[in-house]
Amino acid sequence: MIVIPNNRLIVGIVGHPSSGKDTVAEYLAQCYGFTHISTGNLVREYVRDNNLGKPSRQNLNRAATKLRQKNGAGFLAKLALQNPSPRLVISGIRTAAEAVAVKEAGGLIIAVTAPLKVRYERARQRGRVGEDISLPMFQMIEEKEAESADPNAQNVNAAIAKADQTLNNSGTLEDLRGQIDKMAKFWKDAVT
Repeated sequence: MIVIPNNRLIVGIVGHPSSGKDTVAEYLAQCYGFTHISTGNLVREYVRDNNLGKPSRQNLNRAATKLRQKNGAGFLAKLALQNPSPRLVISGIRTAAEAVAVKEAGGLIIAVTAPLKVRYERARQRGRVGEDISLPMFQMIEEKEAESADPNAQNVNAAIAKADQTLNNSGTLEDLRGQIDKMAKFWKDAVT
């Protein structure tokens, strides 16, 4: 049994593009009663509400970096943590400071991994990558988001390094759900 500070279970999800972060978060919400907040959706809302243009990947990354520069590198996670739900899952952790913010609130960080080619095919199937984007272009986007010397920019590798647990999403959806179920059994009755 894990110790849950303040009788609240918080999980932050990190991973490279199309690794399955939202899939894990949505499963936790549907099957375990978590409230799901996506940092990506927080940024999309900010871009929309402030008329900052289309929600392209580049525009969203730029807006997220500016929000972190203005409010601190852990800002998006701290914003999500304002939700008082006793079971909270935050998907889209993209900086080490966001991972630290989740941990300082008593949360766990879960990394979701899958091979590059598997993630690329999944991204194409769900329509997030256009037909004209090649695997090398997808890899280039990932490399840009994976590391940065700027603490306010995306640095997914640094966030993954903070993970308490890792889920391998290279198989089927049922395989992934089985891993989540095994992990979640340790949380049973942790929050009443």
